[in-house]
Amino acid sequence: MGATAGRSPTFLAQAQVREALVYADSSTLAQPELSLSRAGVACDAALQPVRLTDSDTRNALHELLDAFAQWVREICTGATGRHAALHARLSSNEERVPHAS
Repeated sequence: MGATAGRSPTFLAQAQVREALVYADSSTLAQPELSLSRAGVACDAALQPVRLTDSDTRNALHELLDAFAQWVREICTGATGRHAALHARLSSNEERVPHAS
């Protein structure tokens, strides 16, 4: 997820961060993505706190957060084989920080 006040979306910056995380063997949520350019247009700064008023952006953000919550549940429970190794490391009695192998 990324937002910018300018016209250029944050896809390139997100791709660079994801590349660094993949190199470090970190788990990342690949989809859905949210990249918001001209973020000020989607928000109402007159409201305090500032509110996201654009319904399309709000719906996309809800979709992303729902997918993120499901992804976290899968990692924490080991519900899918895809994250079984990470779940095993997080479930051990050792430190709860994944170690490089």
